[in-house]
Amino acid sequence: MNLPARRSPWCAGERVVHRLLAVPALLLGLVSVAAGQQAREPDPILVAARAAAANKSVTKSNLLGFGISDKPFDELPAIGAVLVGFDIGLEKDSDNVAALRPIYRTASGETYFKEYGLFNDRGSGKGMIKTRVSRTVRVSASSGYAVGSITVRTGFGLNALSLRYMRITGAKLDKSQAYNSNWVGSERGGEHTIGDGAPIIGVFGKENDSNLIALGVYTMKATPSPKPEPEPVIPPPPPTAKKPPVATKPETARPTAPIDTAKQSQAELPVASPFAPGEEDDEAGQLPVWMLLSLLVMVLIPGIVGLAVILGRRSASPTKRLVEVEEEPEKSPFDLDELRGLAGLSPLGAENGIQTRPHRPSEAKRPDASNPAQQRGEEPRNR
Repeated sequence: MNLPARRSPWCAGERVVHRLLAVPALLLGLVSVAAGQQAREPDPILVAARAAAANKSVTKSNLLGFGISDKPFDELPAIGAVLVGFDIGLEKDSDNVAALRPIYRTASGETYFKEYGLFNDRGSGKGMIKTRVSRTVRVSASSGYAVGSITVRTGFGLNALSLRYMRITGAKLDKSQAYNSNWVGSERGGEHTIGDGAPIIGVFGKENDSNLIALGVYTMKATPSPKPEPEPVIPPPPPTAKKPPVATKPETARPTAPIDTAKQSQAELPVASPFAPGEEDDEAGQLPVWMLLSLLVMVLIPGIVGLAVILGRRSASPTKRLVEVEEEPEKSPFDLDELRGLAGLSPLGAENGIQTRPHRPSEAKRPDASNPAQQRGEEPRNR
């Protein structure tokens, strides 16, 4: 006889757990989609940098350093990039700047395109050019900041650099939120600054066979605000002929009730609004969708897991069997025939033609009159 397979009580609990966990998984998927859409939105400063590079809407700074060289260089990334730092190669003995590698922030992250000066030996054999760089130092802005200006110590080349970082706000840099990097290089030479606080989107300069000797920057031009259009001039209407006044009877002035100036001034007072102008409850929709979904997931997951654990424990507990216990009827302490006899009724058996004798316990205890031993209360003797 083939019996049907019994399912484990944990099977139902597992199904419940899987269904409950599907809800937070769906919510997490929605959160990731919303975050991905927000991450794919273009950065305003990179969009502005790409447009400025394409339209050559840039400002060229002064060239600092030793400008006599036949190897100029020019770098203006067309993909849209903002300068955030440098890799600086320093000479072994003097600590002067021998090579630079500009680091940009782009849509795909921080990167560099070219290096100027010689970080490593070039060539081989007799034609090898040895580098003068003994160590390399990287200076880079924190997240959300970019280079707004560069202070350079110069002599017959570049002796040292210090960068000033400014916070990115939209497509501009906020000069009020800025900080400086440490000086990298030697302490010799006069200090000069290039950059005026606008985003730096490229560099130019000069180099020789082994060293960088001059440096300048390209900054993005500020987009001029559009001029307001002049309002159209409406010509005055043509004059009309005046009609002669019509004589009318003078009206007598009617008495009027006195005006309560206190109530009128209170009625004319403007009602103060709890919001600032232009801010009437605009903060209700400020939270992004992905943050709301994240909060919803954080609240639902503990409750769902706890409910799943409780349901799993209940489904795993063995069922209790109910045992029916037949209760015996209690025996009455009274004899029905005796009660009927006391009441003057016939016994139950007599109604059916059965001769019964009522039970009288008092007769069993009455002594026999023919037996003198029982009358005296003595026990009978065996003969």
